[in-house]
Amino acid sequence: MLHFLSGEDTFRVRVREDEFVDAFRKHSPLGERLVLDAEENESAPGSFSRALRESLQAGLFALPRVILLRQTGALSEESAKAVRDILKESFEGSDLLIIATHRGKIKRTQTLVAWLLKKAECESFDPLSPRELAIEAKALLKKIDARGSIEPAALSQLVANVGTDTGKIFQELTKLAHFKDGKPITQDDVKELTNEPLESNVFLALDALVQGRRGAAISLLRQEERMSVPIQKTLGLCAWQLRRLIEIQELFLSGTREAGAIARELKSSPYPIQKVLPHLSRFEMPRLKRGMALLAELDLAIKTGRVEPGVALDLFLWKF
Repeated sequence: MLHFLSGEDTFRVRVREDEFVDAFRKHSPLGERLVLDAEENESAPGSFSRALRESLQAGLFALPRVILLRQTGALSEESAKAVRDILKESFEGSDLLIIATHRGKIKRTQTLVAWLLKKAECESFDPLSPRELAIEAKALLKKIDARGSIEPAALSQLVANVGTDTGKIFQELTKLAHFKDGKPITQDDVKELTNEPLESNVFLALDALVQGRRGAAISLLRQEERMSVPIQKTLGLCAWQLRRLIEIQELFLSGTREAGAIARELKSSPYPIQKVLPHLSRFEMPRLKRGMALLAELDLAIKTGRVEPGVALDLFLWKF
């Protein structure tokens, strides 16, 4: 089976990709998932097509596979032709699912695109109209929390605050849903909690972890992957947030307990510190330091190739 997903709404492209992968895993729980990203794997001319050919080589005991070909628009014309030729030979395998994605508008004259448009099941994800966006936002909220609801004024406020990017809306809805815990999201909630930086989500995830709510933490951090935020950046923000919590905790224990005074010491804005202080008692210093040591260990494992970034994030979520 061959699918081609494209469009400017890259978040919805990734969600659709996830739906195909989830269906594949239900059908073939022992199957393999392979990812080739043209922006990462095309380090030298032809390296992407060589990696694809190696991925398609079936051994004697080969398992069903899903192969994700991401950002195919980044391929040169020569590489695109090579990928097209390889796919011609392989995509009809009954145990093989290939999903090619293209960020942004497609060029129909590009060799690989032209072939995919003829041979693949194609879906395009263009920006949504205001009405479509409202429907999509409500559907996203139900996926995050089946109990969740949002008032119409709050939804309008959310679009006004973060724009029509469905990825950003999903990010903010996840934060709001975990904050409200099944209660309706109001316009005041949106005004207070949206437009905060990514590190705000990371703090919420860490807070969920120390409370034993791993599901909430996983949801908050995994959304960044769907938004194409590199996992290494998410791990880096975890390290940054843990360092900041250690600094705040040290100042608090030494007697500096006002947000403004702590902010002056750390040369920071008092607003995020003010939001952290009520939760500080949950972040015990030994656990924070163990978390930093764990992230340092995982960072080395990623850089030396012993652990994939996604696996490192999972390990942090389960070990912290």
